[in-house]
Amino acid sequence: MEPRVGRRRWLAVDAYTGLLLFTLFLVFRAVTRLSFAYGASAAAFVWIVYILSEGSYLHAAEEHENRFATVIGTYLAFVVLFAPDSPIPLGRWAPFLGYFLMAASGTAICLWKRAAHRHKLSHRAYLTARDPTVADTAFVKSAVSEIVDALAKIDHNWFPTAPGFIQLFFSNLNSQDMERVRRVLEPTSAAELNDILYDLASGDRSRLPVIIYKVKDIWPGKARTKLLKFFFEHRASDLNITSRGLLLHALQKLKVSAHPKCQDYVKKIFLDTTEGDLTRLKLVADSKGNYHSLHKLVFTDIQDVRVRGQILDHIRKQSMVLSAHMRMAGKIGRRLFSQRPWRKILSDVDDTLLCSGGHFPAGSDKSIPRKEIYPGVLSLYRELDLGATSVKEWAPPGGGGEQPNMEVYLKRDVGNLVFLSARPHIYADWTEQTSYRRFAELVRQRRLYTMPTLLPGDLATGSEFVMYQNYEPLARRKFMNFQQFSQLYPEFRHVFIGDNGQGDVRAAELMLGFDEDATSSETRVDAVYIHRIQPIHKTYGRGNPEVWERLGIVFIDTFIDAALHAASVRVERLDRRRVPLISMPGLIRVMREAREDFHRVCWGLMPNAGPAREAMRRRLNKSLARANAFLHANGLDAVPLLAAVCDVPVGTRVRTGFGGLGAGGVVRGFRAKDGVYKVELDW
Repeated sequence: MEPRVGRRRWLAVDAYTGLLLFTLFLVFRAVTRLSFAYGASAAAFVWIVYILSEGSYLHAAEEHENRFATVIGTYLAFVVLFAPDSPIPLGRWAPFLGYFLMAASGTAICLWKRAAHRHKLSHRAYLTARDPTVADTAFVKSAVSEIVDALAKIDHNWFPTAPGFIQLFFSNLNSQDMERVRRVLEPTSAAELNDILYDLASGDRSRLPVIIYKVKDIWPGKARTKLLKFFFEHRASDLNITSRGLLLHALQKLKVSAHPKCQDYVKKIFLDTTEGDLTRLKLVADSKGNYHSLHKLVFTDIQDVRVRGQILDHIRKQSMVLSAHMRMAGKIGRRLFSQRPWRKILSDVDDTLLCSGGHFPAGSDKSIPRKEIYPGVLSLYRELDLGATSVKEWAPPGGGGEQPNMEVYLKRDVGNLVFLSARPHIYADWTEQTSYRRFAELVRQRRLYTMPTLLPGDLATGSEFVMYQNYEPLARRKFMNFQQFSQLYPEFRHVFIGDNGQGDVRAAELMLGFDEDATSSETRVDAVYIHRIQPIHKTYGRGNPEVWERLGIVFIDTFIDAALHAASVRVERLDRRRVPLISMPGLIRVMREAREDFHRVCWGLMPNAGPAREAMRRRLNKSLARANAFLHANGLDAVPLLAAVCDVPVGTRVRTGFGGLGAGGVVRGFRAKDGVYKVELDW
């Protein structure tokens, strides 16, 4: 019965495609009597509607998107070739040539879209360290090689596997190789299966998502259904946490809506994972280095509200178990707190991590060159994640050995850094990919300690800000993302870092309960640090400086100030102990790395950089002096201040405001401590 159902499904899809093509053929005939501008405008309108309707049927599977792009491309080619006033009406001069070029254009677009999607599928995710294994290495390599060989036969460069009308006549074209993938995996042990999945997902190209996508339910077989059933039903208990995260990622790349059982399989993976393992699975899902985050999986990809509710309810119950261990402060609770402080660091991007350079609508700060990183912010993220543990020196990702404890993930290269951005999500990863590329580059340079996740805004709030300068929708959107994110990580507390240029202070007010709509009586926010880039009286919010101080919102001039506050303040943990947010060695590391970051700034990217550099140096030195006083009070050595840079060489003739209007002089010396020049005036 199943093959007949599968055959009817593909016939239905192709009937839909045929109806769409026939309708467009009628439109084609009408276009021959209409203008080029009208036809092109109609195509542009349809394309915009398509982009803005990301949750519609046309986006349910990649095959649907490919067909839509092919049809629109063919239509545009027809408009260009056959419209009466087209600049190149080749179809009207030579109809056969016109139809040939139209068909060739549609085919080229189909192949390009297919190749682009395959490239995205094979893009390697940021992976955590491999779990300890006892698998037979030779067998694993042999199995991976056989699967790759089967994939090469399935994944043709010029011949797609999807069209149902081809499958009606060549049903066995790829089915044997599709079945071979599953047959290779069936006799494996748990350790071998996990190693095979890791090897398929690692390397220069990630093959696991490509396999899930290319193994299709073509008639008469149901190869994809059988493969998914093998992973998520027959062998689900054998999957370690990394493998579960990799398979969830593969389902997201496939599109959860592409198979009727995907949502149930996602739910099964979560419900079969408990306590600390569930926390690690969530962290793995949020550290892949692309827009397929845990937040997107639960609140966007899972469209069944019932399934989403069951997942969130399971997460909440398991977090209560972990919280109970922490409150009792027994052996398990002490072990949990001995790693990291169970804290998520939520940060804005523009004018908090990166300077906007005053470019609207990103931000308004011009203190350092555009897209440069503020001194000290990266090390502050890291230290807030490490907390006030006994760690003396931070080990960069990849160092150290593995420990068998399931809670060891808190010492791995899976971190808790999350960016709440006002930049709108448009379609797929069009807006997010630029940010993730920058994050990946910082991780490769070992400046950013972990791969973060990004929660974007939306077009509605972004448009209202651009058109009406209304910050409230931006703040509300960030607060909504925060609420949803808190549901995913109820076992964690939070620190929020933003700036006072747009709506971050208002978002912080909402997080801290200062609003009629924020009904929660308990806030899980330990601290809020606001980077001051404009006078406080210009800050957007419902409160005032007195209210913000009462709420615990701390305004900072540099991120050394935030580190100083974090090292001196005490917050209460679940075990009733009051500890600082970061350790004293952590404060020193932030101070030292802020000095290094200052010298990394490419000051030459901004005109007249000398005054801006000197202003930033003075600002950092004031913060260093305050922090040094705190270190001295605790019996620790001070961190040196930043020396000024001599921009005018000794012996250079200059003009000054002393000694009469327009009087000149010669530079005779320079004092690096405070940037003062010694000038011999011409009296």
